[in-house]
Amino acid sequence: MDADFELPSWATALDVQPSARRQRTATLEVTGERRIVARIPAGWGAEQVAELLARHRRWLDSQHAGLARFEPRTAPRAYLSGETHRHLGSQLMLQVCRAEAGTEGVSVEGHKLVVRALASRSAAQIADLVHGWRLAQARGIFGERLQRCLQHHAFFGLAAPILRLRTMQRRWGSLSAHGVLTLHPGLTQAPLDAIDSVIQHELCHLRIRDHSPAFFALMDSVHPGWRKVRERLEQLLS
Repeated sequence: MDADFELPSWATALDVQPSARRQRTATLEVTGERRIVARIPAGWGAEQVAELLARHRRWLDSQHAGLARFEPRTAPRAYLSGETHRHLGSQLMLQVCRAEAGTEGVSVEGHKLVVRALASRSAAQIADLVHGWRLAQARGIFGERLQRCLQHHAFFGLAAPILRLRTMQRRWGSLSAHGVLTLHPGLTQAPLDAIDSVIQHELCHLRIRDHSPAFFALMDSVHPGWRKVRERLEQLLS
């Protein structure tokens, strides 16, 4: 649609998607990349799209604000002994120990995150060890939580989405149109119920693509109390 629309200052782009089916109503979505997606009935013109954006301006702003609240904002780490690092909601003290060749690794021991590394390792290399450990943890934890969350949708016969890990700047999770569930590895810092709330949010999108009242009603049914859980997630990882 070749037209200039007045967008909020935070919006990076407007993606207008005319429906190929007999869609009678229009829907709006704000993505993690700050794009506004407008799905409109076939035959709509620029004037109707502009009126839709103007009518829902406050809602668009509130959606953007809500997404921005959940950006990962963990302070940069120096990866030195004595630092604190979170894992599954618990705060662990980092302990860097000298290791012999072939015995390097990372483990949780009590209330400590123990990194065994060669004496020659730099802080950046120790950070790589921790990052590799967190990725391995994320694959196992997210895979298990995904299977648990899918049980709430068993009646609808949802197929398990493909799970991928990727560090994202503005989101903890996303779901592609092809059913690929992407989760931020840093989410392993959060408690299991917070991880579940992110996964359930994306699974609900397999059934309802937008953030309509029906979507949030579905979230309430599969994960009661998810709003408070997401608030705690923001506070914990801010």
